[in-house]
Amino acid sequence: MLKYWLTWVLFLSMAINAHAQEKNSLALIKSCNSLDSALIGVKYDYLQSLLHPKLSLGHSNGLIENKTELLQHLQSGYLKYFRIESLDKPEVYTYKKLATVRRYIKVKGELQQTAFEVKLRVLETWLREKSAWRLLNRQSTKIN
Repeated sequence: MLKYWLTWVLFLSMAINAHAQEKNSLALIKSCNSLDSALIGVKYDYLQSLLHPKLSLGHSNGLIENKTELLQHLQSGYLKYFRIESLDKPEVYTYKKLATVRRYIKVKGELQQTAFEVKLRVLETWLREKSAWRLLNRQSTKIN
């Protein structure tokens, strides 16, 4: 009887863990979508809360920005996003309060008044603070 009870407890704990992982994955995908919308709409206040103070954002052209620089570039029009489209299902991996998200996206925008449209592979690191996920770093690579 003890053997069956232990098996049941193990199965139950695995099911609870799987549910928690799925809940985290859905919250992270929602945060990614919110980030994309905020970048397009230059939602300054929302970006302030979504981006970690130690943000490091590496663009596919070699430009590296911190949080302050990114927000300044968006506000000034130096960098504009018009469309960010997901081309594949994101891959989400979580460990405690840390998560990585791999995405394949198509981005249309302007940098210094020069239009661009690129397909990117993006790796993001998110940190859970209190009940919210905040973007800690992001690196993108252009795909031909």
